[in-house]
Amino acid sequence: MQTRAVQGMLDFDYVCSRDEPSVAAMVYPFT
Repeated sequence: MQTRAVQGMLDFDYVCSRDEPSVAAMVYPFT
């Protein structure tokens, strides 16, 4: 996996921890 993929996963985890996991799930595949 590339560094970008790892950052995307971290971003997903961070947003998922916030309030709208749905938005994170939609943004994750785009990154």
